[in-house]
Amino acid sequence: MPATADRLFGLSVRFNGVEKPELYNCAETFRVTEEIGHGSTVHLVVMVCRNDDGSWPHLEEAEMGAWQRVTVTVTVGSHKDVLMDGYISHIHVEQTPQTATLKATFTVVDVSYIMGLRPRCKVWPAGKSYEDIAKEIITGKPYNLKATIETNPPQAGNDEPRSTVQRGSDLQFLRELARRRGYEFYVLGATGYFRKPVLEGTPQKAIASNFGERTNCENLHIFVDATAPLRAVAARVDPYSGKTVAVDATTDCGLTPMGTTDVSASRDDSSPVPPTTVLVRRPPALSEAELKAFLKSFDRSTPLGRRDFAMALCLCRLGLRGLEVASLRLEDVNWSARTLHLRDTKSRRARLLPLPPDVAKALSTYCEDVFESQFRGQTYVV
Repeated sequence: MPATADRLFGLSVRFNGVEKPELYNCAETFRVTEEIGHGSTVHLVVMVCRNDDGSWPHLEEAEMGAWQRVTVTVTVGSHKDVLMDGYISHIHVEQTPQTATLKATFTVVDVSYIMGLRPRCKVWPAGKSYEDIAKEIITGKPYNLKATIETNPPQAGNDEPRSTVQRGSDLQFLRELARRRGYEFYVLGATGYFRKPVLEGTPQKAIASNFGERTNCENLHIFVDATAPLRAVAARVDPYSGKTVAVDATTDCGLTPMGTTDVSASRDDSSPVPPTTVLVRRPPALSEAELKAFLKSFDRSTPLGRRDFAMALCLCRLGLRGLEVASLRLEDVNWSARTLHLRDTKSRRARLLPLPPDVAKALSTYCEDVFESQFRGQTYVV
């Protein structure tokens, strides 16, 4: 309930900005669950006694209905902080053994839940940085939150700012923008945070379980899963020799082994319980040495070798599919802007890719061979 001068701790709950002091006398339980990744929730359990006229207090009030705004404020000494600013998502009413009494549980979700409900398709104008867009969404309607935005964003070079396209809900969009910047986005209390992870803050105090009056943790669960996969193996059958070729992706490709506990360290192929293995569908990618050897295998002293080398670079450096490489035309290459326009893609959407210098040189060399050959005037690059 609200703090007074001689009280060190206080709690106030406002429904649509209006506080209801009479509700505190009926409150039985107030539980807060904070989850930055999935959103926080508040469960308010209220014992409701029937009025003389047969009506039930609080339950019939519009301010305490579904999707009404709820603000929970905590006061500790002289410090005041908003613990939750969200909406009522669930109301559970049940009978009790006592006569003329009901138990009502109000579940309140924070604003991040509302951010993920409505998908949007919007083009944000050029000139707006990711930080500007995040601030406008967080502080604007219908959220009306405070915004803590990164004040020292990374520089993107001297390129002209481009328009940013939003496809999806505001929550998905803000998390995607944060991922591109190396930030994190979450809502805590009445503030939306769009910034770099804070790693130098005050650490959480030590957990004290079954420690008498100093206990600060009532439920502690420790779960060990010894069946989790420890390595990934890719296997294929050589069509010429008929032999099975298997590659351990966790060792042959330089990846760190899966599982770091003593439970997994004691399991190998010679142990009674062999390590759990995941069979991946595709072989792992070529290593850097294998990729260099592959590109050196082309005879670039001949026009055919130069063509194959240009195709291989498009596959390796740009990640194009075989059909996309075969569909390239000369007009798809913008030599001055160093871009490549893909018309036929798997998703049936045109794409514009940057053209690395080595790929541009290989394509240019092949084009010169085409123009000097008997197929002069052919517009297909490959």
